[in-house]
Amino acid sequence: MECPPWVEAVTVQCLTWCVSTEMYAECTFETYEGETLNMTNLLVVIEDNDPTYPDPIQVEQGDLLIVGEEDSEYPGWLWCENQHGKVGWVPEDCIDTTGKESRAKYDYSAVELRARVGERLFPIESKCGWVRCSNNHGEQGWLPLTKVRPSNQNGSEATG
Repeated sequence: MECPPWVEAVTVQCLTWCVSTEMYAECTFETYEGETLNMTNLLVVIEDNDPTYPDPIQVEQGDLLIVGEEDSEYPGWLWCENQHGKVGWVPEDCIDTTGKESRAKYDYSAVELRARVGERLFPIESKCGWVRCSNNHGEQGWLPLTKVRPSNQNGSEATG
């Protein structure tokens, strides 16, 4: 897929996203079925998602991290503990390790979004099998890509 020069193409599992730092209006992504959809399309929830951790890890750029094992189900996520003792999954690209010291490269929150079947969500970013979305109440959080599908222009679920 060819993206305009003002967007960055990122491949994540079965989706290729064009993510604009300025706007989403003209961005597209391809589903694994090969359809091309406008980035302004919503995602539809196909399986309920309830947050796993009631008090998830949050880090700020430069925070010290204790890095543990990589997630076997979702490679690219590492189990970490921040300097306040909170633990959770952090994307590998957020971690900068020099010698034995690891620090957060950017601000990150592991908050998961509570979502129900049929709910429509706006995609913000995706990483290693997860997508961060916003709901119609303005709440943001992560959920597995396996729990959402692109919504067609008419609001119905895209099928393959």
